Amino acid sequence: MKTASMRWRVFALTAFLSILILPLSLSLGQTAQRPPVQPVRAGTPFPSMTDLKAINATPAAGESHLSPFNLDDAMAGKVVVLFYWMVGDSNSEEILQDVAAWAAGQDGLALIGVVPPRGKTASEVADRLQAMSLDIPCIWDVNYRVQQTVRAASVPHSTIVDSGRIVRMLGAYNLQHKVMGDITLKKYLATALAGGGAPTITPLPRHHPVTEMIDTPFIDFNLSKVPEGESLRFSDHVKDGQYTLLVFWSPDCSHCKVELPVLNNYYKKHRDSLDIIGIVKVRDDGIRQRTAAFIKANGIDWPTVDDTGFRIFKGYKVRTTPTTIVVNPAGIVEAVLLGSNVNLDQELGPLLGKLEHTEVAAR
Repeated sequence: MKTASMRWRVFALTAFLSILILPLSLSLGQTAQRPPVQPVRAGTPFPSMTDLKAINATPAAGESHLSPFNLDDAMAGKVVVLFYWMVGDSNSEEILQDVAAWAAGQDGLALIGVVPPRGKTASEVADRLQAMSLDIPCIWDVNYRVQQTVRAASVPHSTIVDSGRIVRMLGAYNLQHKVMGDITLKKYLATALAGGGAPTITPLPRHHPVTEMIDTPFIDFNLSKVPEGESLRFSDHVKDGQYTLLVFWSPDCSHCKVELPVLNNYYKKHRDSLDIIGIVKVRDDGIRQRTAAFIKANGIDWPTVDDTGFRIFKGYKVRTTPTTIVVNPAGIVEAVLLGSNVNLDQELGPLLGKLEHTEVAAR
């Protein structure tokens, strides 16, 4: 009886484990049948993708917003820009519209949008495409297959593929992105379309959108000082005979903690020809308090203002801190200084020297 009871227990345990293992085995078997996505590298062929879905922005009555999409056919014999973007991300939407406006007049170029399904339905994406007046194919990347293939970690992200299906670069930001020396993506694509070739670029130089502000007029604002709360208008600080710096920083940025005291010391030596305004994204009272504490502890002499709505950060296209924008006496952005360890004598010295020569000439 004891032996029979033991056999029954073993049988029951075996049956129970089989029930648990069988679905897992089936799942693993199904996974094994799907080859894993292999990310591409610049200089390698783009893989075949014939079974995708694309957003149909204007479907006929009763039809779905999704339709089959053969990426191989769309790419055939063309220079391709695969543009990864997100609905609701104003930055990627604006850049997509800019690229689409330029691409519309380029023979031999295929602009193909790719959008993830994060929090949106296909019909919502279709509505957004219509609202932006975009008539381009847009892949509905429901399984993130394209994203994983091109390694799009953020938006916007453009993958450039030549007419022979060779990936030439990954991660281009916009048409102004300097992808090779002073050659922008726009010029690179125009050269490729004209038969001038499309060299492989790896690694792709990082693009800082704020540099697009150089040679443009400053953007004015009226914001509150931290911690005083008094109003400050930036245009009141742009004057003849001086350069004005707009320093974007954060009390939680380690590079800012290094750069600001250095810049503060430089400012004390050049007050006659230099003015500085700091600007911080204040998301909550904690950041406000840390900002005020840093200013006090380091004796920062210039005023810092509160960009609560991030409007000025966005307006000047600032993505990282510290970023310093140099505005000349005429109100034009003349230079942009990025990060810490900036050689201020080397970067600002020649500019301040120009002011001295101008004053001497005026006498």
